[in-house]
Amino acid sequence: MKKKVVVVFPGRGTYNKSELGHLKKYHGDKKNFINSVDQFRKEQGLVEVSQLDAMDKFDPVVFNSAENAAHLIYTCALCDFYSLDPDQYEVVAMCGNSMGWYLALAASGVLDTSGAINLIHTMGDLTAKYGHGAQLIFPLVDESWKKDSSLSKILDDNVAALDPNKNESAYISIRFGGYAVVGGSSSGIKKLMSTLPKVHERFPFKLLGTKAFHTPLLAEVPGKAFKALGADLFSAPQLPLIDGRGKIYYPHSTNLTELYIYTLERQVVSTYDFSKSIEVALKEFAPDHLLLTGPGTTVGGAIGQCLVEHNWGEIDSKESFSSQQAGAEFLLSMGKK
Repeated sequence: MKKKVVVVFPGRGTYNKSELGHLKKYHGDKKNFINSVDQFRKEQGLVEVSQLDAMDKFDPVVFNSAENAAHLIYTCALCDFYSLDPDQYEVVAMCGNSMGWYLALAASGVLDTSGAINLIHTMGDLTAKYGHGAQLIFPLVDESWKKDSSLSKILDDNVAALDPNKNESAYISIRFGGYAVVGGSSSGIKKLMSTLPKVHERFPFKLLGTKAFHTPLLAEVPGKAFKALGADLFSAPQLPLIDGRGKIYYPHSTNLTELYIYTLERQVVSTYDFSKSIEVALKEFAPDHLLLTGPGTTVGGAIGQCLVEHNWGEIDSKESFSSQQAGAEFLLSMGKK
């Protein structure tokens, strides 16, 4: 019997040293798709993804650049998706984290191959040119992944103490399982990094090479995106899509204008609630598994924290999640090969 799965796509920031060679190792049979991305990049004067993937050494400067990371993650994730055995898995819905929304649009058929890479490249380019600020991550759960209201209060109090007269601002950028990804002005993020207490030995953690994604600090981007990307790029999804609000777009009832505006404007400047998308995936589609594409598995922890929050399958802690994953996995990670 086929397993019902909701496919989850990672966002930018997932391509790391351990993922180098993912395409060459696992997707030698996807040359037509990889070649289409390579051709687009050649036309943009960029190094082909196949060449990047085949490099002997991971250079953070090269691989953390916006266009390289985004295009590699897109290519790896879609290749993973195309590898799913239709005789084994029935995909009932899909969602993604941040840039993973664009990947879900591609996988669901809203965007064709050329439209997807064009949108990903254009949005990345506009964000780099016209976006502002930075991001940090701060936990809202204890080390067993259970909600800790004291941590939420600490974050709220520190954000409230920022001084707008000093250009200090901060917003919730992504609700990411048990973490808050905070986007803000450079001075605001710098202030928070100095005032937030050290938690779990590594937080607050500042993300490298990011802008204040999903906040008002990207307000210049949507207008330019609408001029660069026409609504004719969008088609009705072939499978249900769950966006960063938890809204579901069904194949036969999707308002394409709403989907277009949400993609190029609303989710660009407003909080992306990845946690809500996972909650909706669980409660509306009751899948046998959540299936996380590669590259990497860094989104897996946030998904596990969502399972703990809703006590899904009696998973009520980090320990019980790890125990289940060691046996009959509910979360299948294609990046863990």
